[in-house]
Amino acid sequence: MKTRQVTYAINGDIGIGGTGTVAQHAVLALDGAGMLQCVLCRSHKTLAIPASKIRHVFPGGKALSQMITGLSFYGGGLFPSQNVNDWIFDDALRRHVRGCDIFAAWNMPIKTHQIVKDDGGTTIKLTGSTHPSLRRAITMDEERRRGIRIPLSLASDLRESKEIALVDHIIVPSRFVEESYLHHGVDATKLHIVPFGVDTQKYVSTPAPTGEFVAFFSGQNQHRKGLLDLLEAWQKAGINGTLIIAGNLQPEVRETVRQYQHVMNIELPGFVDQREYFKRAHLFVFPSLEDGFALVVTEAMASGRPVLISDHTGAKDFVHEGKDGFIVPAGDVNAIAAKLRFAYDNRQLLAKMGKAARKSIEKNTWDTYAQALVRTFKKCSA
Repeated sequence: MKTRQVTYAINGDIGIGGTGTVAQHAVLALDGAGMLQCVLCRSHKTLAIPASKIRHVFPGGKALSQMITGLSFYGGGLFPSQNVNDWIFDDALRRHVRGCDIFAAWNMPIKTHQIVKDDGGTTIKLTGSTHPSLRRAITMDEERRRGIRIPLSLASDLRESKEIALVDHIIVPSRFVEESYLHHGVDATKLHIVPFGVDTQKYVSTPAPTGEFVAFFSGQNQHRKGLLDLLEAWQKAGINGTLIIAGNLQPEVRETVRQYQHVMNIELPGFVDQREYFKRAHLFVFPSLEDGFALVVTEAMASGRPVLISDHTGAKDFVHEGKDGFIVPAGDVNAIAAKLRFAYDNRQLLAKMGKAARKSIEKNTWDTYAQALVRTFKKCSA
């Protein structure tokens, strides 16, 4: 029986960033299994598959897409850049999917989905995020709690809810994401968990640092990643050390961070090679309000660092409380402060926990991800 072929689509850059890294390993896995028809993307880094299978389909390429995204950034979030980018990508995809067996896409394009279904194909939504209704509720709660304005797109949420209803299957990276979909009425038979992997050769364990206490936070969408809770908790814990915050600060958190800089030792290095900062840190802290997985958590563990995360972080599936990390309730500043203070007072224990973190994550490689993904695609295509 002929193996059904997959057309894999991502409105982004394969091999660049979190989603791009996941897509890179997915494409290599499907090609290695003889299941890859082609890749439809905006751009890609070096990819060890035949060039004939890679198609850059976004008109104007990465430059136009980034210009559209910039309109939202400089317009205070009022311009619907994500919607416009998705509409353009959807229109471009329709010329490449006729007759495909399986169409798998991040942000499933609605019009393209219909073409695939009309031709008798199977559609699979790929996501690293929780259900849009949960994300929206968390964001609105944060706005009320903090008195800040966070850009929201009702159109994007409605479009994604429609995607979820239409597709045949949804591949998610964690139990947290699966539970959010189940809570909002999605049929359990649609959902398949395939945890993201980690590069255990790129991220290697290093000895615990000596000297002053250092904690490291890294992430975009900082309001959603719990940065404001972390700042409040750090001050409450009374820690005499350094908090490193990597990534470009978003407008809604920038002023608050500057205020805390007057009373705390905060480093703001911008975008960095995280490996160098894992070496400096005693603890990686990521008290997210919502994150479907968070690759940076497993990368920290692979680097031999214990982690402090919230229970709204998908990577908690790999964290064992008190053994290789700490899990606190999302948004609970007092709980975060208590764990920070415990870590500060028990640095020798942190060193042991870091070794345990590396051991805990060693089996969760990208090879493991590849094998699980191929099995899932075969199941979905049966």
